[in-house]
Amino acid sequence: MTGINDFARAMSAAFEEYSEAAVEASKAAIDRVAKGADEAIKAHMTFRERAGRYRRNMRIVTSHEGLYDRRKTWYVQAPDYRLTHLLEHGHLSRDGTTRVKPYEHIRYGEEYVSENLEKEVRRSFEQIRH
Repeated sequence: MTGINDFARAMSAAFEEYSEAAVEASKAAIDRVAKGADEAIKAHMTFRERAGRYRRNMRIVTSHEGLYDRRKTWYVQAPDYRLTHLLEHGHLSRDGTTRVKPYEHIRYGEEYVSENLEKEVRRSFEQIRH
């Protein structure tokens, strides 16, 4: 015959197991969404001049890893990080008389994350429930 303490231990173990699976599933979803955001940014790069080096210097790093959370950061590595703001928002030309049009590309990565992160986490949780 099992007592109430055995039942409590079994419930606690089951909740802990589910919690660990949920954390791992959400971390994996964050990894997938970060990679998708990088692909969305690269897909919307409409400028071609010197884009190869700029593209090669794009990075995604884990900026924070905790017991229950993970944060990813997308950035452009030196020396090309200086171009991100100029490309995204436009700038004055070298002679200072005309304006260079903006080449928005980072915005699409941000939109991708805001549209897909919750969906991806929910999908991951559905997989662990079954």
